[in-house]
Amino acid sequence: MVVIDTVEHMKESRGVHLFHYPMSNCSQRVRICLEEKGIPWIEHIVDIVKGETTSEEFIKINPKGEVPVLIHDGITIRDSNDILQYLDKTFPEPCLFPSGEEEEMEKWLKLSSDIQDPVKYLTFNFIFGKAGIANKEILHKLSQNMDAREKYEFYLSFQEGHSQELLQEQIEITHNAFEELENRLSQKDWLVGDRFSIADISWITHTHRFKKMKFPFARYPHVEDWYGRVTAKRSFKQGLLDYESAGQNIFFSMKTSIDNFLGYGVQGVEWGVKPSWTSPLLTLVPLLASYVFLKNGVTLLGLSVSRPVLLTTLAMAFVMTFRSAYKKTHSIAKYSYESAVKTMRAVIVTDYGGREVMKINLKQPRPKVVAPDDILIKVRAASVNPIDIRVRGGYGRVFFKLMRKKAKVDNKLPIILGKDCSGVVTAIGSEVTKFKVGDEVWTSFPVFATRGSMAEYVVSKETHVAKKPSNITHLEAASIPYVAMTTWSAVVNIAKLGPDSTKGKRVLIHAGTGGIGSFAIQLIKAWGGHVTTTCGTAGIAMVTELGADEVVDYRKENFESKLSAKPKFDVVLDTLGPKVQPGSLKLLDRGGFLTTLLSPVMLYTDQSGLIVGAIRALTALARIAVPQKLFHGRTFRWAFHTPNGNALETIAQLVEQGKIKPIVEKTFTLSDADLAYNHVEQGHARGKTIVIMEE
Repeated sequence: MVVIDTVEHMKESRGVHLFHYPMSNCSQRVRICLEEKGIPWIEHIVDIVKGETTSEEFIKINPKGEVPVLIHDGITIRDSNDILQYLDKTFPEPCLFPSGEEEEMEKWLKLSSDIQDPVKYLTFNFIFGKAGIANKEILHKLSQNMDAREKYEFYLSFQEGHSQELLQEQIEITHNAFEELENRLSQKDWLVGDRFSIADISWITHTHRFKKMKFPFARYPHVEDWYGRVTAKRSFKQGLLDYESAGQNIFFSMKTSIDNFLGYGVQGVEWGVKPSWTSPLLTLVPLLASYVFLKNGVTLLGLSVSRPVLLTTLAMAFVMTFRSAYKKTHSIAKYSYESAVKTMRAVIVTDYGGREVMKINLKQPRPKVVAPDDILIKVRAASVNPIDIRVRGGYGRVFFKLMRKKAKVDNKLPIILGKDCSGVVTAIGSEVTKFKVGDEVWTSFPVFATRGSMAEYVVSKETHVAKKPSNITHLEAASIPYVAMTTWSAVVNIAKLGPDSTKGKRVLIHAGTGGIGSFAIQLIKAWGGHVTTTCGTAGIAMVTELGADEVVDYRKENFESKLSAKPKFDVVLDTLGPKVQPGSLKLLDRGGFLTTLLSPVMLYTDQSGLIVGAIRALTALARIAVPQKLFHGRTFRWAFHTPNGNALETIAQLVEQGKIKPIVEKTFTLSDADLAYNHVEQGHARGKTIVIMEE
């Protein structure tokens, strides 16, 4: 460090003096600003590694022991953002503070300051590593300086080791900031105004630092473009790149690459990976030992094993264990990561039971994008489905536990209810290509999902999402996805109906006024099929308006007797269960399909456990399906709701063409969600019940 005789001497000196450290993030932005403005300046390098920021000389300049410090004609400025603004006011050409943009500039500079802690935590953990641990002498000096207490506590905590949870929180804060940058840069070329400014300088050094640690920037293409424009500037090269050591760059690049490969990098920590390379090492040691020391074969348990066979076997064992360890290291530990810093309102179930276990949590952790195909949606409206009420009561908990484990979904209570919604995309994963922030979308969720749509935010998968029909509101759109995908599973995936294979087909739909029934009527009619449906007296007008060709009033007549003289049906959609199945099968033509939405799988596994319950369910299926197929040529199948973004795209087109209309019976706000569920629990609904997320 250039030694200053006295502080008073510096106050009397003329010109711009900058005390900085080449690798300091804050020092970099000041140097870029000086170069951008072409200001002559006198350099004072303060070596942080050697502890020069804790020296008596430097403490006189900045009691906190931090760089950069700018002294100009006796005026001392210590905060990097303050330095940038001072330089722009004192040396106005070229102007880096667009006039009339004070509020916007303040926003970006504040966000830059707020993210300084994540920059520090992640830099030390993912770039410096053990090399960033301060020596005892530096720690002792910092401990004696009350102004540097925060810095001392950070070094101490880093030496002790930062937890994965803490680092995940810092990574999340960083993602939140870059999401704001991405949103701004998707609309404008620069952060403030229409030209390069102090805000860009303040953020480019952060971005450059995160680039070095291989932060996942694929989610932010507009930030990448902006980074390319700024780094091409002469001032960036002279103020930052020229101060970087080639040797250090190579070392840190190799370190971060190795860390990422082994699962210790940013991505691994964000995904909750807990790397374990013990098995590959245990197989590698005997392989190397055998290769070096073993010249002939060996005898194991009386069997003679040649050297080539032994080496081949050990090599195969090493490859298998290495591959397994690598796969685990580069796979997400579990989905549904919850934010450590943001909360939301949500309807949750704290235990399995009745209405008493359901409540509105005002501070539920908000979900966040983690996986490459994740989409974060701000929910505008969500529908209430009867399956939610059954899940609340514990329905399917044994089977769902298996499905959640397979899907890497948290199985713990509380769970958030809701199986579909309509809303706006607020963040996307790095591999999402079909959607962008701001898109209006709708989606449905697997029945085993524990983080559902009855909340202000929800994460869905790209393959489960489609753009909302443009001609209906979010409230109307929320009524469709779950019933649409359940119907699709039954009549398309199983019964093989479709736009080109439904015309002229006769379809019987039970309970036509319900959510699934009312949708199924419209879908089959849109594709040219003939629809017969059952409903109560009060629902006849509704299903007739939806397009039903024939209606059976179940309150006045038996559907089997009424329809027995009619032509047989090609497809029966059963939404009521065993009580209508025998009669429905008799009305089904040879080669026809009866698909039921009420499978006993969940009930039996809840009663008898996974294995016995599965056997009971398959036996029940075979008892009906096998005789029907062998003796009557009919197919009896269970249908399950399956999210399908491509199918939702097809449905959206039909909605926009006016062939399918949303049927909404009642609307509630999130604050009154309990009333919405009580209404659905009463039964006999005519359309869907919707919960809107009031602001």
